[in-house]
Amino acid sequence: MFDKQQSSSAEVEYGGDFPLSRVTELVRKSVRYAQPELLDLVSRADRAQYEEYGQVLLTDAEYALFEHIDREYRRLSARVG
Repeated sequence: MFDKQQSSSAEVEYGGDFPLSRVTELVRKSVRYAQPELLDLVSRADRAQYEEYGQVLLTDAEYALFEHIDREYRRLSARVG
């Protein structure tokens, strides 16, 4: 992705910064239930905040985490009706 200079950064209007600290807190409280993919995405998003400090747009890692959360929410919502 980096070799081809591709990026999936995004600007999302949701009333403030991406709530990574809240997501991290929730994942840590329930770590035994978290899938490895979620843990990896949270770690990548956390690291990206330090590496891309001052970034106004969502980092690629934050966007990937958002997509994962949204996808899982939709999947689980469909299961419960």
